[in-house]
Amino acid sequence: MRERRFSTPDEYRTALSTIPGGELDDSRRIEKGKARAGYTAGEGALAQLGERRLCKPEVTGSIPVRSKARYYGDSNSEAAMSTSLKSRRRDFAGWGWFCAFAAIGAAAALGAVSLGPLALVPAVVVAAVLLSRPNIRPSAFGLLSGAGFLLLYVAWVQRDGPGTTCWHTATASGCDQHLNPLPWLILGILLVFAGAAGHGARGK
Repeated sequence: MRERRFSTPDEYRTALSTIPGGELDDSRRIEKGKARAGYTAGEGALAQLGERRLCKPEVTGSIPVRSKARYYGDSNSEAAMSTSLKSRRRDFAGWGWFCAFAAIGAAAALGAVSLGPLALVPAVVVAAVLLSRPNIRPSAFGLLSGAGFLLLYVAWVQRDGPGTTCWHTATASGCDQHLNPLPWLILGILLVFAGAAGHGARGK
């Protein structure tokens, strides 16, 4: 095969570009593949400036001054991942405060239907303190769900109603008056789902 000599690196590169599957074609395919994978190119470190061949004079300039480009991750994808992680943490914290408000709502409902101010007043005070914090306030829909859970419990306790039911055991007997559980059940379900739906819609 006839050996061809080149006087400049540009002449050498031009000759390679005319060969199918040559070095420049390969580099172009690599660049396209990296671009599709979401990478950006940066300039590499200094490469050796000469190339030695056995029993032949040293050829300088046949290797680029800079090494092949190195690639870095797409900064936009990293920023999107960081934003997504922060959003997940915020949603997790929001549902935590939702559960806290639900407990307060259940206590307030218990005070309203049974215990009176003994449970109602502390629940109102704690709720007011939490509602004064803007970052927690959006989770206040938990108050509705908490009250709904209490009403569902009442419906379960009154499941033998409405009317009077009598019972007896080996040592005792008696009769109990029960309320109609249906209104408690319906209202409880509505409150539970309304609170959860309101909190979920707020997070979107």
